[in-house]
Amino acid sequence: MKTAYFALKEFELKDLILEASHEIYNNIATVENIKGRFTAEFKITTRPLITWEFECLDEAELVNFEEEKQFFRKPIDNIIANRIEIINPYCRILEVKHKAHSKLCCAIAASGFSKEMCIGDISTEINALTFYIPNFRLHAICREHNIKDEDSRLKYGPKDNFIFDAPFFDNWTVSFETKYSSFEWLDAMHENTGILISSVGKIYQREKDRKKNVFFRDLNKSIEDLFLLLSFANGGYIFPIFFEGYKFPPEEGRSFSIFKYFNSKKRITLLEQLSNTWFIGESDITKLIQCVNEFTSVFASSNWRDSFKFILANYFLATSTPSWQIAASSIGAVLERLAYLILFEDEKNPIIKKSNKRLFAIGKSKERIISVLEKIGLTKKRGINDIEYVRDFIDTRNDAVHPISKKVVTEEERWKYIRYGIQWAEEMILWRIGYSGWYRDRFGSPKDDNRPYQAGRGKFVARYHIAHKKVSE
Repeated sequence: MKTAYFALKEFELKDLILEASHEIYNNIATVENIKGRFTAEFKITTRPLITWEFECLDEAELVNFEEEKQFFRKPIDNIIANRIEIINPYCRILEVKHKAHSKLCCAIAASGFSKEMCIGDISTEINALTFYIPNFRLHAICREHNIKDEDSRLKYGPKDNFIFDAPFFDNWTVSFETKYSSFEWLDAMHENTGILISSVGKIYQREKDRKKNVFFRDLNKSIEDLFLLLSFANGGYIFPIFFEGYKFPPEEGRSFSIFKYFNSKKRITLLEQLSNTWFIGESDITKLIQCVNEFTSVFASSNWRDSFKFILANYFLATSTPSWQIAASSIGAVLERLAYLILFEDEKNPIIKKSNKRLFAIGKSKERIISVLEKIGLTKKRGINDIEYVRDFIDTRNDAVHPISKKVVTEEERWKYIRYGIQWAEEMILWRIGYSGWYRDRFGSPKDDNRPYQAGRGKFVARYHIAHKKVSE
């Protein structure tokens, strides 16, 4: 069957930048085989959702009043309106007109929400994909430090828009663009809150490299890995909430929009809850993106995939909480999980693996952490004395979980040891995915700030180039 190309005109996604809501549809539609007026609106703010309302034009078919209560507990059938499809919509409010002396009633109006919506045919092959990202702070960090890197091709576009593109995988390229107005909103000094779309990304094949089309479902797997990795750098969960697929017909010079797809199933961290992670102005976002292939390879192990979600959640908690007890216990859990994955799960030599298993006996936390630090190259031989603080970190972690320490320790000292733990966790992950660039030094912070890693606080310098940490050196 020949593919029908068309330009979707319901609304332009570019109009969603920094917008709290946008009307998608307001016209006649059919819901559950009932004709009526249907309104759909895209709302972002604190929880991106598609909200909808439906009002019957004619008297609806009779429904069982006892079954009406179940209407709220499960999705109703997909709502089809023109080329718009609301997927798995939930009904929050159902207005009915009851029949006298009967359990039957007539549906008059309903409203609800959905996390998915599609315009067009998402099952069609594409060779370009545009996506819209909320709270994408990495661009702001790069722009603040005015990074000019030939490899990463960071540059300014029209009206000071910041543009970046880098090789993604195979013959695909990924690019990001952020408008100046978005930088204003992302700036911590303005104390903005919530969720708004701040940047536009694109995955495409350059004209000379166009070889084959792909299905969105296949491309989406790489996108999920990319944004899980970018979340680690962004200081909180980020993921596109709107996608638009394109195709370049051989006989045409311009692209055609094939589908628009909204999906808010992924978690997104509120702007005010983003924390200061390892990513700084000197960090290389190109090299980070090039780690996606290694990241995907690591995730081939179900233990790594499941564990990294646990690691990321606790890492964000440790780098955003004002409570030293929560920070210590959270980053302690991260280090323990990373130690198991690196020393045992990843070890291919059966003799070494058997030896490492002994490290996971009760009371061996210090030995476990030291073994990982040595494995990734943080040794005294190379002038790095972090191992001296492992015992202090473990005492701080233990004191947070079940206070037993008799040693008098100030809160400032506790935060110092916690920062060591956070630094180690970041370095373990960066080492494992093969990142070879600069990252944050958590010990270059002002001495009077005992919570230096909260969002937008403090100035830091790079600790060292992680490529220098290779064990082989």
